[in-house]
Amino acid sequence: MKKHLTMKMFAGVSVGAIVIGVGPVSAQSTDEIIVTATKREQSISDVPISIAALGRQSLDKQGIRDISDVALTVPGLRMDDRAVGGSGISIRGIFSNTGASTTGVYIDDTSVAVRTGIDANMQPIYAGLFDIDRVEVLRGPQGTLYGAGSEGGTVRFISTRPSLDEYSIYSRAEAATTKEGEPTYEVGVAGGGPIVDGVLGFRASLWKRQDGGWLDRIADTEFDDGRLLEEDSNRNTTHSARASLLWRPAEGVSVMPSFYFQDAR
Repeated sequence: MKKHLTMKMFAGVSVGAIVIGVGPVSAQSTDEIIVTATKREQSISDVPISIAALGRQSLDKQGIRDISDVALTVPGLRMDDRAVGGSGISIRGIFSNTGASTTGVYIDDTSVAVRTGIDANMQPIYAGLFDIDRVEVLRGPQGTLYGAGSEGGTVRFISTRPSLDEYSIYSRAEAATTKEGEPTYEVGVAGGGPIVDGVLGFRASLWKRQDGGWLDRIADTEFDDGRLLEEDSNRNTTHSARASLLWRPAEGVSVMPSFYFQDAR
């Protein structure tokens, strides 16, 4: 029998964002994860702070698709989906019900954290985990590099950078069913390569994911009793698009402007 959800009130939340940023470019290695947590490229084993990093292979292998899955994997990171008007994320138990966020959230080097307890419709933008080079979780106060909103720590979503010397394509698809519920599916493709060898490169991606709903919303008020308002109402749908350029005019000098759009409902 399908389960039903009785609610006195229902609010739909839609989040859309465009993030434009220019930041440092991180190196990639087949042997170890290179991170930029301290604003310079270092092996994760050499970073003098408590840090956890999940590379793209780990994300795909473990089926990690969103920030909630990351929280299940990284010790000290907690995600509360019931939080209203704030991030709902905490590191090492540091969390505030109002005011500035205690956990910084970054897509590349652009902050997307929001204040807590201001507006129920204000939710942070956690990047969809498609064509993400790695997720870095910095535990402990990070105010020196990431500001007052990182009292508990910082979560960084680092996108895959364009290549200046080879073309590549990355794709991912998934499908699942829920008994008496909606289907869950995902499809995405990303690719890029050099425009001018060694000098200018690009990368672009398109991605969509739907987590199918399985709870019905029925009316339960003094005016209406038991009428079906919406079937499978707890679905989640995310679309995203990204485009970036990498320009290296001289040795040791790199500029990477990027465009990132995400709509999560």
